[in-house]
Amino acid sequence: MSDYAELVVLVEGPTEQLFVKQLLTPYLADKRVYPVPVILHKPGQKGGDVKFSRARNDIERHLKQRADTWITLLVDYYGIKPDWPGYAESRHLANHQQKWQ
Repeated sequence: MSDYAELVVLVEGPTEQLFVKQLLTPYLADKRVYPVPVILHKPGQKGGDVKFSRARNDIERHLKQRADTWITLLVDYYGIKPDWPGYAESRHLANHQQKWQ
């Protein structure tokens, strides 16, 4: 087992990719976590219109590559599509803290 963790960060576009590189990487490197920002795949475009099916395909692709893969997402909630799991249920919760449980 390695003494560090590589973290694949699936990002929406170049802005989030830069955020990971410039802000998260230096902070997490001190904790031996090395984030690798990867823009969610969408043929011919970079960023925006994040549907769950698009994210799921990329998540599955990365998980198949290595058994020790850690993955997280960095996408804007603004304009998120209703096909995301838990989306409909979260619309009925008034308290934002309940949405994370």
